[in-house]
Amino acid sequence: MEKRILSGIRPTGTLHIGHYFGTLQNWVYLQKEYECFFMIADWHALTDRQTYENLNPIISEIVLLWLAAGIDPKKSVIFRQSEIQAHAELETLFSLIAKMGDLKRIPSFKDAEKKIQNKVGFFLYPLLQAADILAYQADVVPVGEDQVPHVEYARVLAKEINRLAKKEILPLPLPLLTKAKRVPGVDGKTKMSKSLNNVIELKDTSQEKLWPILSKVPTDPARVTKNDPGDPKKCPIIFPYAELVMSKEEIKEIIDNCKNAKWGCLDCKEKVTQKLADTLEPLRENYARLKEKKDLVWEILEEGRKKAKIEAEKTLKLMRPIFGL
Repeated sequence: MEKRILSGIRPTGTLHIGHYFGTLQNWVYLQKEYECFFMIADWHALTDRQTYENLNPIISEIVLLWLAAGIDPKKSVIFRQSEIQAHAELETLFSLIAKMGDLKRIPSFKDAEKKIQNKVGFFLYPLLQAADILAYQADVVPVGEDQVPHVEYARVLAKEINRLAKKEILPLPLPLLTKAKRVPGVDGKTKMSKSLNNVIELKDTSQEKLWPILSKVPTDPARVTKNDPGDPKKCPIIFPYAELVMSKEEIKEIIDNCKNAKWGCLDCKEKVTQKLADTLEPLRENYARLKEKKDLVWEILEEGRKKAKIEAEKTLKLMRPIFGL
């Protein structure tokens, strides 16, 4: 049998190029090798909010962009977390065996404790994430390094469930570290994030939309004039973007022309902007075409709900007797 993957994205805003190069490209590849469950993590999106809004428009746009990027609903199960009630029941069952000390030691809670003002929902985030993973008996979970502790904690809970059941009813999921590099925001100081207002939205990556943004971003501070030699490694935005979309030969050309002051920074910006726009042109075209199919998203999510519910209920059927239910 194919190994199974569970992964998701929180609907906190429209997708940006960081999502594409950091996640979606990898998903498109993985769905060729694994049985994939891709989740709109809308419950997770609520755990660190102070106010709430209708998430449907955001969710619709995200699913369309997934499809435009190459996620195939015929190969992968695409579903909305909050439509599968088994996640909530599993979180409750896990809370009966979870240790508060373990939850407090998870880095994401320690880093965000002040921000979320001790909200219980965020404190229990790792339990819900474990429920997401284990509900589908996932073998591997594609994550960045910062999310590895969450997968490891899901393993801890799975081991305890297996111990109580006196047999292995849950697999021990493994993290699958993504190879994609962190995409810097257009401020050059942090990773790209909607909350930091430093993103390039996926649907707005034409050359006409990109140039007003990228033409103004900082480059190597040592290049005061065009004749000053530069160091691409000290270019905080344009060179990392070039590495995402350009071939080895093109990267070598950039390095040579920068170090030898053959190109000015604007020359490099123009080439990288055009290459980025060209790379994402098929996605933009797919997105524009799919937007015309008004009911498509909800049809796909409904089909995904049915498939996801079946698998999650199988896990609950194994879990309930352990607790005398």
